[in-house]
Amino acid sequence: MTQHEKISVELRKRLDAMRPGERFPSEPELCREFGVARMTVNRVVTELVRDGRLVRQRGRGSFVAEVPREHRVVNYLLPCAGYLADPRAPFLRKIAFGIAEETRRRNLGMELIPVSPDNNQEHIDFSALEHLNEKSLVVIPTGWFYAVFPFLAERKCRTVLIDRKMRSRYPNSKYAEQFKILDYDLGEAVENAVLRLYRRGCRRIAFRTGYREDRPVQYVAYSEAVQRLGLPDLALFRKGISYKISAEEHVELKQLACDALIFDAFECGGLSGPDFATLFGIPAGLSYEVIRFRPEDNDLAENPPASGIDARQLGIAAVRMLLDPASPSREIMKLDFFPAKANKNRMAVVNFD
Repeated sequence: MTQHEKISVELRKRLDAMRPGERFPSEPELCREFGVARMTVNRVVTELVRDGRLVRQRGRGSFVAEVPREHRVVNYLLPCAGYLADPRAPFLRKIAFGIAEETRRRNLGMELIPVSPDNNQEHIDFSALEHLNEKSLVVIPTGWFYAVFPFLAERKCRTVLIDRKMRSRYPNSKYAEQFKILDYDLGEAVENAVLRLYRRGCRRIAFRTGYREDRPVQYVAYSEAVQRLGLPDLALFRKGISYKISAEEHVELKQLACDALIFDAFECGGLSGPDFATLFGIPAGLSYEVIRFRPEDNDLAENPPASGIDARQLGIAAVRMLLDPASPSREIMKLDFFPAKANKNRMAVVNFD
């Protein structure tokens, strides 16, 4: 945590124990207590005023604000009840952690709304959304929820869609124009993976992902990157729902004489085993990198070179976009890169099938 974050957490805890109208320490007093510059304290106090926790009175100081009558809630959509308990679903779960952290920091509530009984886009239960209106704050974690886009747009809910730059693939995408969009730069991660493998001497770099239709952003980035380097386009599209490389794909990789592979793991989580290549059948001797994968969401003895987004930070950013009127209508976050590394802190995690 930064000094600013530590002070913010501490002062919010104090406010929870104080009564409305009680005088709050002055900024000089807080500077002396925490040993930081006035600018840092002023920023925290300004946030508390903006969030309705403090009231400034000119010439008198700051005082604890009255508890608002209407407790604001951030509504987080889920595919179905129990979805967050699945160890293979770290992406939506960590977004939820981030939302919970930021709503707690701002003294807001959080509601989880399962939109279907069975994780099926054709079985949306709109009665679960009936209470939403123009004052509602909504976070949509993926485009899977496209069936509810028209409903939320018609209700004029204040909505953030975590989009992954694939909005054009969704039905009802026109309704998302009314939402704030939180992207993460998947295309840049793919391009960087191509460049790293190229610098290692690889010249026949394959790319395996799950989408063929509509030229998804990750494939476009790959295709353009290899084209700029004068390399062949060796894209492979996953057949069926299995992430493991099939015998047919092994033959294809050999026929294409590939010397490297970029593997789209689509936020796999809960993996346990020796290494990524063994679990997913990546041919021995083939250089590879993984995108949309974070080592801390898994329990492998050897972590692969990988790029992944911190989904917790997506949740935090989504709440900020909802509550800050000055926030941009679209924000792009970058993926982190993790070099290959042995995992010295292994623990038991459910196997991914």
